[in-house]
Order: sequence, then structure tokens, then C-alpha cells
Amino acid sequence: MPSRRATLVCALVALTVPASAQGIVNGTPATGAGSTVRLQVTRPAGTSNCTGSLIGPSVVLTAAHCVTGVTAITVIAGRDDLTNTALGRTFDAVRWRAAPQAGPSSHDLAYVDLGQESTAPVAPLLNFVPAAGVVLHTRGYGQTIDGVESSTRLREGDVKTAMCPAGIPAAASCTRVVPGYPAGPCRGDSGGPVLTTQGLLIGVLSAASAGCQDYTTWSPVARDIAFLADARAPRVTGRITSVAGGGVSPLAGRIRVLRQSGSVAATATTDDRGGFQLALPTGVYDVEATAPGHVTRTVQDLVVDRPRVVDAGLAETPRAKARLLSVTRRRSGTLAVRVRVTPPAGVTVTLGVQGVTVPAKGTARSLGTPATAKVARTGTITVVLRPGRAARAKVKAGTRVRIGVFAGDDLLAIATLRIRKG
Repeated sequence: MPSRRATLVCALVALTVPASAQGIVNGTPATGAGSTVRLQVTRPAGTSNCTGSLIGPSVVLTAAHCVTGVTAITVIAGRDDLTNTALGRTFDAVRWRAAPQAGPSSHDLAYVDLGQESTAPVAPLLNFVPAAGVVLHTRGYGQTIDGVESSTRLREGDVKTAMCPAGIPAAASCTRVVPGYPAGPCRGDSGGPVLTTQGLLIGVLSAASAGCQDYTTWSPVARDIAFLADARAPRVTGRITSVAGGGVSPLAGRIRVLRQSGSVAATATTDDRGGFQLALPTGVYDVEATAPGHVTRTVQDLVVDRPRVVDAGLAETPRAKARLLSVTRRRSGTLAVRVRVTPPAGVTVTLGVQGVTVPAKGTARSLGTPATAKVARTGTITVVLRPGRAARAKVKAGTRVRIGVFAGDDLLAIATLRIRKG
């Protein structure tokens, strides 16, 4: 039986690790990543690594202590060798949640919403808490020697369950390094899968004794059935981004979910990463993503019976182009403004034209109520401004005026021109 000092160490040494350490002590290189993923978590104090498992195309199960105080999470799926960037895919998570009862080595579960769907395999879950002496399997991107950086490969190893030493919470389960089963999960393996020999996910790695060669604690999924149900409950998550100029950047936008009847089921605004999350009853919905200055995108007939994703990359709203050519004073005192206009293909644009005098001294005067014109194809148009009586005397040939051309709130062109004689 370990000393009380060893027991406390076993309970408190979580399996997180500074960035760059990889793979289970006395484990072997894994053949393929399967459903196992690597997490890099960012906190104000820096970054650290954890492991996790896909339990849905867009949902990762990991350890609660991996997401505590975190500001960002990057997930790599489908890559058993972290140096081989040609494999797998990287995700910037949009949301994460720890189990309500989570504590040191107890109920140490959390789920992470990726905001996009992975094509990597999903781990099947089994609600099973084995007795002592049962052989299980673990995988992780943690250290191969405690405190020493080693391989960049995902590693795995068989472990044997054991009675937990005194001081470990009753909700936790344990494995122990024994003859024939030398594998010891270590720092960086936090959140990694505890699997049956048939590959069914029954728990999540949590903490280990100093040296990673004695006890390891893990949290069975069977003790948090309600939380696992929440992790796989119907919802819509995702991110709104701008895809302008070939790049992708987060947008401050809005998601609106519509029932088949057309009524609004839920709405949400994006966070500073462009992410959103909406819990919904099972059903079929239309999901509308909007952002200022961008084209609205609608996903129709989305069946929401599990966590679903709307990854809304929005194109910028096509803009009309305009160029001011001339301003001519007619005998009536009106001003004929010639504008070259190029509207977006297939779009009819309503232009507004307005202006003011540009006196050498004194006060500028409005050139009257803004005039409007609808333009459906590229060409030169003439828009007539009708200055008021006071301004009309000021707009003789040679006078400078400043003219603006608008499409809604969008300023298309502005220029200072001299009035021509008509």
C-alpha cells in the first residue's frame, strides 16, 4: 500500500503537459489515429496539451481539467504522427463544457464542440465500470518518460484495473502498473480514451502518480450518464466567417433558426471567434447566417437529432461601382450629373446622388433633395439635381461643387467638380 504522501501525489498530478511532449510511458506507436485526437489548450499563462476522443463527428470527449480556465482550444484529428501535417485536419473549437460535478480525479469529463465535422472515426461508448484485474487499453499524446520530451507519435498500451488507494474519490477508477502491463499514461495523456479490448470507450484518463509508473486515475463515462447525454444532445454549433479575398476571418454575425412553419425557433449572435451554439428540440429546421456587408447564407431542411454543424463562410455583398464624370448647369438652373455605373451582375442598384456647393468662403449650400435612379446594367446615366432658390444663384458655370453617389449606406464615389455651361 502506498504512503499517504504517494496517495496525495497520485490524486493531484493531472496529466496535462506543456506543449510538445508526446506518448504513454512504455507504450507502443499506434497504428492510425482512429477516434483519438490531440488538443492544444490556451490559457492566459500559456499553452498545454491534452488528448481526447471523437464521440460524434463534431464533438470531442476529454478531461474537465483540460478545459478549465481555457481561452482557446485547437484540435487535431486523424493524425497519429504530429509531424505529418499532410494527415488529418485541424479545428479551432467553438465551445467547451466541463461536467457539473467535475473535480480532481473525479467526474473529470468535458466535451468540446469543434464547429465543423471531422471525417475521422467516432468512438462507440459503453457504460461499464470494470472490477479490479480487468485488462483495458489506453491511448495518448503524452510523455514517454516523465518530464522528458520524446516521440511525436500517438502511443497506446494495455493496462490493468486496480483498487484505488485511500484518498482517491469514490467516483474515480484506477489502473496500476504491474508485471506484464508496464504502460503508464503520463503528462499530455489527460482526456485520452480508456477502452475495452474490443475498442469501446468506457472512460477518460485523469491523473497519475509521480513518475507515471504506479497508479493512474480515470473517470468512467457510466458515472456521468446525464452529462454524456448533454454532450450528444441536439444542437446547432458552428462559426460565421468571411471568405473575402481568399482568406477566412471571424465575423460578428447572427444565426436565426426557423421551424418548417417559418416561425423563429432560436437566435444567437457570434462570439469574438465567430462561434455560436444553440440547443434545440429534435426537428427539421432552416438555419440562416447573416453578417453586415455579407451575403446571407441559408441551410435548408437541416435535421437536428444530434449535434449538427453550420459552418457559414459568407461572401462579401457584391458592390456597385460608380465614377463621377461631369456636372452641367441647364438653363432651368438644374444640374445634370453624369455618372458611369457598374452594378453587380444580375442586380438592380438604386443610386442616390447629392451634393453641396464648395464656396471660397462662407457656408456651403445643399444642392437640393438627393436624386435617385435605378441601374440594372453597366452604362452612363444622367441624374438631375434641383437646387433651391438660394443655392441656384450660386451654381453658375465654373463654380465648384462636391457630389456624392450612394447605394444605401455605401458611398460609391465622391468628387469635387466644376460646373460646366449647358
